[in-house]
Amino acid sequence: MTDDPMDQPDDGEAMELVFPFLAVQSQGGPYDDNAFVAGVQIGRIDRMLEMAAAINVKRTETVTIYSTLVPQAELCGMARGFPVMTADTEDDPLFAGWAHVSFASDAQDIP
Repeated sequence: MTDDPMDQPDDGEAMELVFPFLAVQSQGGPYDDNAFVAGVQIGRIDRMLEMAAAINVKRTETVTIYSTLVPQAELCGMARGFPVMTADTEDDPLFAGWAHVSFASDAQDIP
């Protein structure tokens, strides 16, 4: 990290969404909050891979997801034609539970 205030952690405050998930239990809805967020994360990856395959991209940019979703993301990659996945988990305790993943159509496409 740099000394830039915008590059600093949020002092333990909860992350806020750009738009709220109204269907989750914490907002009075029927769906479990964590399961809903996990579905959105995997859905985002699935759409990214679908688009990448459509335009013949060989490797994707890195995305950040819950580390517990890494096996599911790998299955998503295989289903969309990106069988090679790299996943790096955070060593910093402040960011524990997160992983950075990227996908490639072939091992040769990993930098």
